[in-house]
Amino acid sequence: LFTVQTDGTIHPEYSQFLETIFDARNIAGRNVSEFLFTGATLGSDALSSIRAAIFTIIGEDEINFYFNQSLLPDEYGIDIDHKKKILSLDWKPIVAGNIVTKLMVSVRDVTQLRQMENAAREQKRQLDIVSQLLNLAAEKYLAFEESTARYLQANRTAIESCSHNDKDIIALLFRNMHTIKGNCRTFGFTYLSNTVHEVESTYSALKSENAVSWDPLRLLNDLQLVEKALAEYAHVYRAVLGRSHSSGTAQRGRFWITNEVVHNIKAYIKTRKVDELDIFMDRLNAITLEQNLADIIASLASIAAQLDKRAPVVEIIANKILIKDSAQELVRDVFSHILRNCVDHGLESTQERISAGKSELGSIVIDPQLKQDVLSIVVQDDGRGLNIESLFKKGIALGKWNEHDKPDISEIAELIFDSGISTKDVVNNISGRGVGLDAVKQFLQEQGGSAALVLHRELAVDQVFIPFALMISLPAHLFFAAETWNAH
Repeated sequence: LFTVQTDGTIHPEYSQFLETIFDARNIAGRNVSEFLFTGATLGSDALSSIRAAIFTIIGEDEINFYFNQSLLPDEYGIDIDHKKKILSLDWKPIVAGNIVTKLMVSVRDVTQLRQMENAAREQKRQLDIVSQLLNLAAEKYLAFEESTARYLQANRTAIESCSHNDKDIIALLFRNMHTIKGNCRTFGFTYLSNTVHEVESTYSALKSENAVSWDPLRLLNDLQLVEKALAEYAHVYRAVLGRSHSSGTAQRGRFWITNEVVHNIKAYIKTRKVDELDIFMDRLNAITLEQNLADIIASLASIAAQLDKRAPVVEIIANKILIKDSAQELVRDVFSHILRNCVDHGLESTQERISAGKSELGSIVIDPQLKQDVLSIVVQDDGRGLNIESLFKKGIALGKWNEHDKPDISEIAELIFDSGISTKDVVNNISGRGVGLDAVKQFLQEQGGSAALVLHRELAVDQVFIPFALMISLPAHLFFAAETWNAH
């Protein structure tokens, strides 16, 4: 304890332990600001405010203390004789006749306490990550880690190759980062998801009306934050849980190798039917659409809860389609965006659904349809549909038309595939700020697929919301049809 006199110096009577905390002698008469804050981690603006507050409080009416109390720090870091400490301060006015004659300051060295608290927080965080990883199959985690690293590297390359705000580059950064966030939420990787969401906010600022300047260094630093969070998960996976890359390989099989399978493989090799062997091995690693989407569908409950909605019922129409190993990541990434979009944008809140005479539970139907060599997967929820009125206003803002134009509804609806177009006004850590369906279209086109809207105008109750379905198409090299496999 010590008191500050009207001239801003320390009163001769002070607690002896003050000398121990600051490793100093002859403290009496020293300027309080210099004594307390030399070597502090506070900025120059904060220090100026503190000095001004002390000067304004002492010798003035007591009410000045309460007006300026927020400027007086209650905790800060400091370097004292090359030792880093954390000090806690408590400021009290000594009043005579409503005038503050002195300030009483209590100083506590809380360095060890904060270290213990930090250690406890880190331990809790690590235990949380352990719980997130514990029941996740090795092949799923390793695939997630690999794809995340690839998206981050793509963003790094894009940032390093660009010298200014480029809308296509920003759209790419957004797509990749939002895809990472969707995959994080699929597996419940909350710490990594939160970091990714903050980086998305930086990207959002780049394309706002008052866009911030292109700053590659900051963007690369943001990437490092995500890489650091990913590395934390990797550390827990390998060092804490004792898993490794090799364990992923061992658990990668989705089938039992029977004697018949071994016999068939040997027969293919002996007859040199290399093409058929390649098809045979692809078939062994192929999985159904239901299996491919199981984790994403399971994650919708937590997403709906965050939005104060009931978990939707997801129905996948039975089919005999198998998704090849080479296409499974693509399908997961695409449907991560689509299904999150259904829950976030498409399905109404529980109260809205009840008011509209609908079931409390939203419905999403996924209908795979095989037509020649193309697999078309139609996805539709039973929400209100596309907000055409909102999209029309977005088109005006983008200069695609003016308020007196009357573009066809289908032309307006197609805007949802444009980067940055969203009918949602409030951003949360689920919404993609208009990047979701843009990402879907880009990912599919890169693999020879496509995405299209099917408007159900006949079901519209007004011209504001139009029910629709989303149809994604996959070319033949990404899937197996039952008859194709049977032919081999």
